[in-house]
Amino acid sequence: MHVPFIEFHRYDSATGRYLGPVPAYLDPLESSDEQPVYAAPANAIAASPAGELAPCQSYRLNAAGDAWDVVPDYSQAEIWDTTTGLRCAPTAFGESLPANLATDPPPATGEYQACEWDTKKRRWRLVPDYSGAVLRSTETTALVPSPPRGLPLPAKVTAVPLPIMAPKEAAQWDVVQEAWQIVPDHRGETWYRTSDGSPTMLAEIGTVPDGLTQLPPPSRHHHWDGACWILDEAGTVALLAEQREAAAAAVTQWKEAQIAAGTVFEFDGHRWDGGLTVRYQMASTIAAAEQIGLPTGFFWTDADDRDVAVTLDQLKALQSAHELAMVARGWEIHARQREMKREVAEMTLEQLAEFVPCWPKH
Repeated sequence: MHVPFIEFHRYDSATGRYLGPVPAYLDPLESSDEQPVYAAPANAIAASPAGELAPCQSYRLNAAGDAWDVVPDYSQAEIWDTTTGLRCAPTAFGESLPANLATDPPPATGEYQACEWDTKKRRWRLVPDYSGAVLRSTETTALVPSPPRGLPLPAKVTAVPLPIMAPKEAAQWDVVQEAWQIVPDHRGETWYRTSDGSPTMLAEIGTVPDGLTQLPPPSRHHHWDGACWILDEAGTVALLAEQREAAAAAVTQWKEAQIAAGTVFEFDGHRWDGGLTVRYQMASTIAAAEQIGLPTGFFWTDADDRDVAVTLDQLKALQSAHELAMVARGWEIHARQREMKREVAEMTLEQLAEFVPCWPKH
């Protein structure tokens, strides 16, 4: 007795792809007791595929139509472009995979990482990628150029962003924590040594060194008591003497300025400018006039900018009046400066701090 069917193997009529086993049933009309005949299904052959398939391989009917070939089959696989790391369309059945395509998906990347395809080992690898990162020097916080993809982070460079800082604060890199720390920033400020009151300009960020204060000493005779500048008895005596000397020097300067400023005096119904410059001009004019005479139409301009015609004798009389006015003015200046110096000698530190040389207020 014959079996009711035997196994054939089906294929796709368009591609020849192996589709699996299919039964071929016994044909009772064509069969005999000695010779069974089985009706072959359409698009199927009796030969079975031989050998095991590797991933992404399939069987395909050979050209003669009587056996199976093993061919590439990436038509159902996920395909990745090794140049871009992006998915792309699968290749057609039977086509080999091009060199720039792979079935291995690229691994997930972390921050500042990228995937690269190792053509020799035919696999993905993770590499550093700081090409688009904002990088800063951990020594200066200055921006530095980013390295190309694949190169590690340069020494003393970080991609950690700077923290938000308030005025008079700066960022400093903590090599242990590998993070920015906010520290005080007094660079460019003038502080004073509590040991002697001398000024120093801070050039480094961080906590202000001990022995400095932002309070300037009122004088070189003050000393620091741990909280403020104070004057002891000896310092008070020395400062008082120093301030009185400075005030007396200011009075002398005031006197010289008053003399240089000149004066205005009255003579013969006019107001006239007087001073050291006028004295020189009058003396030189009179000396020349005694030799060659005054020019025709000669005049002397008064303090109100009016031209007054004068003879040589009138000019000499004006000169005499000028000298009298200079002596009188000089005496007033001298007397005032002597008066102010006596006042200065009796002033307290508070009075000296407010003292300004001047004429008395009437």
